[in-house]
Amino acid sequence: MRSVAVTLLFILLFCSSSFAAGESAAALYNQGNKLYAASQYDEALRHYEGAYTAGARDPRLFANMGNAAYKGGKIGIAVWSFKSGLALAPRDEDLEFNYGFAIAHTMDETPPSMDLLVTKIWKGLAGYFTASEFAGVFLAVLFLLCIAALVIIHSDPGTRIRTVAVWACVALGLMILVWSFPTAVKLYEYFYTTSGVLLDHEIQVRSTPDDIGPVVFTIHEGIEFEITEKRGNYAHIRIPTGYAGWIPTSSYRIISP
Repeated sequence: MRSVAVTLLFILLFCSSSFAAGESAAALYNQGNKLYAASQYDEALRHYEGAYTAGARDPRLFANMGNAAYKGGKIGIAVWSFKSGLALAPRDEDLEFNYGFAIAHTMDETPPSMDLLVTKIWKGLAGYFTASEFAGVFLAVLFLLCIAALVIIHSDPGTRIRTVAVWACVALGLMILVWSFPTAVKLYEYFYTTSGVLLDHEIQVRSTPDDIGPVVFTIHEGIEFEITEKRGNYAHIRIPTGYAGWIPTSSYRIISP
């Protein structure tokens, strides 16, 4: 009996702390909106950052955070905010526009895409849906395929319902084949790849994970890159041009999923 009471008390405390954190995040977000309306962009950004730290993950928060950062001259945080918002709402036109606008004000140019048409179509599709949406569609189609298969098993040969179920199996099977590859790739990117945005104004990328190795190239605030490895306080990154090297982990922020 005592153990049950302790367990219930723990659950109550956990729920209370979660509710308090949610209230704190909402209060910080609302205060940030008031400060932004008063053109106090740095203070607004500080409150939005506080809401993020308190656990808030909402496209509107990232949009407002990006706008406040841009107005305050913090291009790196603006790019990170808009990109993080797009990870949650990839079809949000305002986030997409603001992200492109912020990218246009970064110093490092992104090389033009040399992808094949099929690759461009895939990237467009991948950017239109989130990983959870890909997985959701895949599971829904798989469920319908199982239903159609059960109908075939339990229906009499030559009946109309069996014929419809057979054609449904063929169509759904093709959908599974087509959808499985982008779903697998998207889930792999979600779970096993990490991207970041540089927040420092300028960083020298080195060939070794320290501050004394040879400088291989220089990057600037707002550039995005893939993080391939971490060693202590340094991360190995690869920028869109393909160049790679080491930078301090304190100089960037990981893009939120």
